[in-house]
Amino acid sequence: MCRFIQLIVAVALPAAGGFLCGYFFPPDDWYQGLKKSDLVPPNWVFPVAWTVLYLAIGLASFLIWNSNYNGSGKSFALILYTAQVLLNWAWTPIFFGAHQVLGALIDLLALFVVSAACTITFFRVNLGAGFLMIPYVLWLGFASYLNLRIYQLN
Repeated sequence: MCRFIQLIVAVALPAAGGFLCGYFFPPDDWYQGLKKSDLVPPNWVFPVAWTVLYLAIGLASFLIWNSNYNGSGKSFALILYTAQVLLNWAWTPIFFGAHQVLGALIDLLALFVVSAACTITFFRVNLGAGFLMIPYVLWLGFASYLNLRIYQLN
């Protein structure tokens, strides 16, 4: 039963943080007025994509936490995971709350780098966990492009 609770917490934590950030800092009139890339998906795509991605990275963290890997890479992987989750949660208040497009882009680029490093480290500890991180890192690359275009166009 303890592992089941760990799984629920691992999956719920990143999603709950993302939900709270979105709840307290929703897109507003400022965002609606920005010029954006033609590649911006419809608004409904973002909560669906982020829910799936948060569930995947949460599951990946659970696999790392419960792996039998005995090297120091496991601790380092969890440190990188924690850092990327915090950077992820920071983006929404920076972008939607403070309306700092450049600051959000800098955060997002740091998030991309840390998440890529986290993914590589996850692969070394648990292959499945590494694969679960790939869609997330790809989405972060796409999100970085969208954020960059907003910065360039505005």
